[in-house]
Amino acid sequence: MAEASVIIAGVGLPAASEKWFEIDTIIALQTIILAAHSLGYGTCWIGSFDAEKVGGLLRLPPNLKVICLTPVGVPAVQPEAKARKELSEVFSLDEYGRPVT
Repeated sequence: MAEASVIIAGVGLPAASEKWFEIDTIIALQTIILAAHSLGYGTCWIGSFDAEKVGGLLRLPPNLKVICLTPVGVPAVQPEAKARKELSEVFSLDEYGRPVT
């Protein structure tokens, strides 16, 4: 994070929807992460941080909450793709445990 050119903060408004404001913020940030990846940038979801400290650095009003952070930059290395599980290991058809074929 210290070397990132850009850090995007996902900030939510709890008053907008007490039940959904965090999920809505996460969905928006995930879309940003996918777009950055498609442009060749690297990102990393950061969930472990002091939300009050970050909010203070950003001078957020008290009604907003920092949900997540992601640094964005040009990756120094391109790691090899990891092996993926077979579709039948992660999805079921119509009911739990019924494999997709």
